Amino acid sequence: MKIIKVDSVNPDLKVLREAADAIKKGCLVAYPTDTLYGLCTNPFSEEAVRRLFSAKRRSLEKGLPILVESVKILDRIAYVNPLAVKLVERFWPGALTLIVDKKKTIPDIVTGGDSIAVRMPASKITLKLAGLCGGFLIGTSANISGSIKAPDRVEVVVEELGEAVDLILDGGRTGGLPSTIVDVRKGVIKIIREGAIPASNLSF
Repeated sequence: MKIIKVDSVNPDLKVLREAADAIKKGCLVAYPTDTLYGLCTNPFSEEAVRRLFSAKRRSLEKGLPILVESVKILDRIAYVNPLAVKLVERFWPGALTLIVDKKKTIPDIVTGGDSIAVRMPASKITLKLAGLCGGFLIGTSANISGSIKAPDRVEVVVEELGEAVDLILDGGRTGGLPSTIVDVRKGVIKIIREGAIPASNLSF
C-alpha cells in the first residue's frame, strides 16, 4: 500500500496522474471526496471490478455509484429525465446521488442492473482525478460494505480495507457524511438514503 499526501485545494497534477494511471491499470485507489473517501478501479475491467467488490465484501448484486467530472458528460452513461435535470441544476456539484436509468456504456457488473447511481462531487481532487480517468470514477465508499465506520480519513480506510488498497490519496479529513441518495426514475423523488442533504431540502 502506498499513501501520498495531496492538497485538497490545489492538488498536484503529477500525483493525480499517478493515481489515474493506477486506476486505469486495475489497481484499487482510495481518494477523498467532499463527503467520504471513495474507492475506485478501472470500471471497464471485469477482473478489477471483481477485486473491488471482494475488497469491500460487497455483493455483486449491489451496484457501484459513478462520479462524473461534469454535468455535460452525464448523458454518456445515463438517461436523464426532467426531474433529474432540476435536481442536478440545484444540487450539483454536491452531496446528492441520483439513481437513473443507465446506458450500456457502463458494464453491467458495475451497476448490477439497468439503473445507475450518479453524482458530481464538490471536490477539486475528485473532479480532476475523474477528468484524468475519462470523466468518470467509481464512487463507492472506501470501507467494508455495511460497516458503521465512515471512511472520513485515511486511518479508517487503512483499518477497513488494509493491504487490499494499492494507493491512497491522503487529502486530510473529509466532510464525514455520506451523500443523500434519491431514485428519480419514475419522475418523483424516492429517498433511498438521507445523508448530507436533508430530505426537507429536496422539495420544489
